Amino acid sequence: MMATLAEQLWTPHPVYKVPSREQALAMGPEKLRQLALEREELIRLENEDAYRFGYYLSCWSDADKLVEEQLLTAIFGGNGAGKSYYMARKGVEMMLNKPGAKVLWLHESEKPALDVQHAVVWRYLPKQFHEPTSKRSRIRNITYSVKNGFSDGRFVLPNGSIGVFGTYKQDVGDYEGTGWSLICADENMPLSWLKTLLYRLPRAQGKFIWGYTPLHGITPAIRHIVEGAVTERTMPAPLLPVNRRNVADCPPGTMPYIQRSLWPQVKIIYFPSDANPYANVEDHTKLVVRGGVTEIERRFYGYARNTVQAAFPKFSAVHVVPPERIPSLKVTRRVYADPAGARNMFMIWVATDPNGRRFVYREWPDVPTFGEWAVASEESNKWDGAPGPAQPTLGYGIIDYKRVILETEGNKLEEEEWEFCGEEIFETRRRHLDHGFDVRGPEGPRRPAGGTFDGLGCGAGTPRRARNHLHQ
Repeated sequence: MMATLAEQLWTPHPVYKVPSREQALAMGPEKLRQLALEREELIRLENEDAYRFGYYLSCWSDADKLVEEQLLTAIFGGNGAGKSYYMARKGVEMMLNKPGAKVLWLHESEKPALDVQHAVVWRYLPKQFHEPTSKRSRIRNITYSVKNGFSDGRFVLPNGSIGVFGTYKQDVGDYEGTGWSLICADENMPLSWLKTLLYRLPRAQGKFIWGYTPLHGITPAIRHIVEGAVTERTMPAPLLPVNRRNVADCPPGTMPYIQRSLWPQVKIIYFPSDANPYANVEDHTKLVVRGGVTEIERRFYGYARNTVQAAFPKFSAVHVVPPERIPSLKVTRRVYADPAGARNMFMIWVATDPNGRRFVYREWPDVPTFGEWAVASEESNKWDGAPGPAQPTLGYGIIDYKRVILETEGNKLEEEEWEFCGEEIFETRRRHLDHGFDVRGPEGPRRPAGGTFDGLGCGAGTPRRARNHLHQ
């Protein structure tokens, strides 16, 4: 009889669990009935007003901290991990709490935007906005239907906050001039959209959330964010071998949970599929394990590997040192140059400390003056990127480059004579040029006839000024 009563009272729910038979017997009929009524009320409230009474996933709370602290929070997750639901609720939260806020939801095309984004945002709008109002308002404008979503792809709350829906098939220029309070971008966002909108946000003190399941591996936009990222927190990965080190900076049997990007104010959080109790995780698990390790990493843990060979595969955020931490005393300074005719010569200044650590502390052409040397490319076959604004040649000759080098190092040209008052540069191979230009052989340094950089004030293997090069 007790079991029959329980079957009549309990509505299935993934979070509010039904007591076991033993627990039900221990409670007795009255307590069991009271528990059932309270549980049914919680389920009813969640269905009627998901914003106020809906279940809040634990990974959402972790994402909240990142969104508060960072400019961009990238949420890479498995199928059904709750990324779209989180962004929908976060956008509604922004609109409710900040009068006059402007929130932009983006998707790949109009159909998934209607089927997913519009529907989920409507779900998270508080109950009072679902009811039509007889009062005319010059501000509030909320018209929604299951078939067409929000009228004209936008809605306005009584406090003046505006919600807008767009797709990547539109012109990004239509959205870049607006001072967005929050941008919630879903799925496969093009790199051009990421960069264009991201650079505009600081002016409006806005935030950016990007949620994506990397079904097809690394895309240019993902690579822009995750390349060189350092793992700050890990999560268990029971679907992968327990003794296998899945990611270089993670313990065996784990996957990244929170990572720090090379880019400032950017972090990544990974939502695993089993973080969402509302998803059918059991059937999803059966499918992904058949696909092997790559499918598990992408579709369950949201992690995509960069399978393209890199020149510095272990380079990460730990190698980016703040300027104040670069040693200035007891270092050996060298300059490396890559000559070219059709583009500018690229040069870096490197300081080596007594422990053999090398710090690249200057480059030319530099970003503040000339812009990037190379930029990420939307073309899938250009993993090295596309030429940046610093590459087109300035038409400099040898004399011009000599002047650039010496002036950059702090030396002064007065009355056609150089005063060597800048950094001491120790040249083990004179000035390091392209392969074969100036190399050290078994008998010491040798250089081609003509000595392109003769006249810089030093001979091969000596400091530019007659001082101990280790003491600046």
